[in-house]
Amino acid sequence: MTRFTTGRLLALSLLLAPFSALAQSKDPTGVDLSGTKTYMLTRLSALKASTASLVAASDAYYQMAKAANFDYARLWKSNPAGVKAAVEKARAAWRDASPRYEQIEGFFAGQEPFSDLDFITDAANPGPVSAGGADHNVKLPSGKVLVRPGALFNLTEATLWGLNPAYTALKVDLGAKDGLGNALPDADVLMGGVQALDANIGKFQALARPWQPDSTYVFNTLTANLPTTQDFLEIWRNSRFVSGSGSKVREFAAISRLNDLRDNIGSWQAIYAGVSPAVVGKNPALNTQIQAGMTDLHRYVETLITREKTRHFTPEQARSVQDEAQNRATAVTGSVTQAAALLGIKVTGK
Repeated sequence: MTRFTTGRLLALSLLLAPFSALAQSKDPTGVDLSGTKTYMLTRLSALKASTASLVAASDAYYQMAKAANFDYARLWKSNPAGVKAAVEKARAAWRDASPRYEQIEGFFAGQEPFSDLDFITDAANPGPVSAGGADHNVKLPSGKVLVRPGALFNLTEATLWGLNPAYTALKVDLGAKDGLGNALPDADVLMGGVQALDANIGKFQALARPWQPDSTYVFNTLTANLPTTQDFLEIWRNSRFVSGSGSKVREFAAISRLNDLRDNIGSWQAIYAGVSPAVVGKNPALNTQIQAGMTDLHRYVETLITREKTRHFTPEQARSVQDEAQNRATAVTGSVTQAAALLGIKVTGK
C-alpha cells in the first residue's frame, strides 16, 4: 500500500476544499462526497506512480534491445541473466499497476466522463469498433502504429508474457514451468504500449481533478457494475486459470480474474460508503443489508482466491461458482436499487 505523508494529505485536502462545498450544495441527498473523491484521487496518484515505474522498467529493457540493434537472439546469447532480470522487473511493475487500476475501476467503469478512457485502458477488444474495439491507435517508438490493438492493460500483458505471437520477439526459457512467459517481448511494442497506458492514467487524473461525484452518479455506478460480477467470472472460467493452456483467451493470464473481481468489489464498497449516511437516514436496516451483502460477496471471492492457490477449478465448478457469485451480486444490486428509490434517485443500470 502506498503511504502518503501528513503534509501531502493536507495539501490534497486544501486543494479539494472548493469541491467539498460544491458537493454539499448540489448533491440531491445532501451527503458530502468529497471524501469519495479524495479516495479516488489518492488511488489515481498511486496508480500513476506505478505506471511511471512500469515505463521506466520497460525502457531499461528497450535500451538493452536497442543496443543490440533489436537482434534478440544476439541479445539473449550475450546477456541472458541481465535480459531475464529486465523482463522480470517490467513484469513485476505491471503486476503492481494492474491491481491498482482494478481497485478504483468501480469508480468510473462505463460512467461519464470516464467511460471512453476506461474502455481503452481495460475493456476494449482488439479490432474494429463493431467487434467491441476502441477507435484508438498506439504509436510505437519506431514510428509504427498499432491500429485498434484493444485495451492497453491487455496489450501490455500480452507483450510481456508472450501471449500474442505478433508481440513476441523470441521464444526463450525464462523458467516458467507451464510455458507461460517463456518469451522475450518485442521491445518496440512494449514501450509504445506502456507509454500509452501511462498517458491514459494521466488523462484520468486530468478529468478527475475538476469533476465532482454526486449520489446519482454513485447509485448509477453501483447498479451498473455490481451485475458485471458475472462477466468477471465468465472471463475467469474461460481463462488459463480454469481452461489451462488450451484457453482461447489471451488476456488475464498473469493475474487471475478472481483477483480483479475482488479488487473491484472493494471499490464498490468504498463508493457506497459515501452515500451510506443518506440510506441510514431513510432505512437503517436496508443500509446494513447492503453493507453486509457487499462484505459477503467480497469474502466469497476472497475464499475462491485462496482455494485457487492450492487447487484447480474445473470449468463445471467454475460455472457453479459463477452462478453463486452472481446470485449474491444480484441480491445486493436489488437492495442498492431500492435505496436509490427511497432517496428519489433514478438509476438506469448503465
